[in-house]
Amino acid sequence: MTESLATKRVLILSDVDKLARVVSLGLNRYLGIEAVHPWPQDKVSGAGYDLIIVALGSSASEPIVALSQAGLTRQIGRVPILIISDRPAVDAPEDHIAHLDFPFDVGQLCQKVAEILRTAPGEPSRRDRASQQV
Repeated sequence: MTESLATKRVLILSDVDKLARVVSLGLNRYLGIEAVHPWPQDKVSGAGYDLIIVALGSSASEPIVALSQAGLTRQIGRVPILIISDRPAVDAPEDHIAHLDFPFDVGQLCQKVAEILRTAPGEPSRRDRASQQV
């Protein structure tokens, strides 16, 4: 089962380079996933990614700001997003957004990522359905 996950493309956005590296190393070691984490944070193409992880080490950081700075706000609802943050949050499955509390255990991270990637959106998100009706 891990073999199928190894082909998945994961992008990591983070306000802390070491945090991005920990996430990347954990995904590689336990799931065989080679994640991309641009540093310093640059604009990136969201095309072709199976998951975007927004890993925030600072309480002052906002996930939407990180996505905006990377030019990825259009990916909301199209590509699953996992937000790792110490702020309270609730998953929004209808928009393909999941949350993992920071600090986290690498086992929890890998379990959550595997769950997201195995149940990747097969149907349009609420946002996509709304834009199609216009």
